[in-house]
Amino acid sequence: MAAPQTPAKDTGKPGKKRSLSARGWVPDYHGAWAMVFVPITLGIIIGGFVPAHIPFYLLWGVGYFCFFALTKWFVARRKPLYATPVKAYVCACAVLGILTLWSAPKLLLWAPWFAILIITTVILIRERKERTMAARGITVTAGVLVGAVTYDLGTGFQRSSFSLLPVPVDTHMAALSGHNWSSSVTGWKWMWLVCLVLLLYFFGTVPVVKTVIRERRSTPHLVFSIVFHALAAAFALVSALLGWTGWALFAVFVALLARSAYFPLTMRYQGKKWSAKTIGITEIVFTALVVIALWLP
Repeated sequence: MAAPQTPAKDTGKPGKKRSLSARGWVPDYHGAWAMVFVPITLGIIIGGFVPAHIPFYLLWGVGYFCFFALTKWFVARRKPLYATPVKAYVCACAVLGILTLWSAPKLLLWAPWFAILIITTVILIRERKERTMAARGITVTAGVLVGAVTYDLGTGFQRSSFSLLPVPVDTHMAALSGHNWSSSVTGWKWMWLVCLVLLLYFFGTVPVVKTVIRERRSTPHLVFSIVFHALAAAFALVSALLGWTGWALFAVFVALLARSAYFPLTMRYQGKKWSAKTIGITEIVFTALVVIALWLP
């Protein structure tokens, strides 16, 4: 998830209008929308819909807006301009949080994991390290993990009784909904596999964007991006060979590997200029391809 730009200095002109994004109300890192809403939606689709998903979905959406407002507030050194959206979204999250827990109290089982991610992220933002790979990795993990939460909610919190497991796993895989294209991977195994695929894809977008925009002259970032995507493609190959996912997903990850090299290298050696809009459109297409390929042989 890309962090917002550092706010420009206020000119103090009373007649100057600011956009909702500039005032901290609407997130301006548009590339994060898919990461925020695709995993949670897939968790509902795979696990099955229950009424408690409604307040939780709203809580997650408003929480995303709150995260944006808090980031703007911290980056701007607690400038009063951003205090109003922070207060509004925190209050909204509190109300929706109460409704969500009233609908499904067992969601508290996930609270420790998200508390760790949220606290770590806030610390990084306060230290003005919100653009580091560590910060990006944490936010991507949180975005993907919420898919498992909605799956857990949809399947009625059916978990293994093995207490040492830090994450839920069902002992009878066929008992829970959700399966891959061949029905060889079912239940929690399938949900965690979907989460892993989404984690590899969404985290991979971080170095790609960096190598095209802020770190376009950085060779280490370019090498990291290509190596990461090569490893992700290798995982997709092994997964296809084992029958966990199909060859369609492997083909998509090969295309992602090619994309990780094509954009930055053509900028370096051919002088091409890739706009953020072009990269964003490309990622929308790849997001759709990854999701569709999950269920293809």
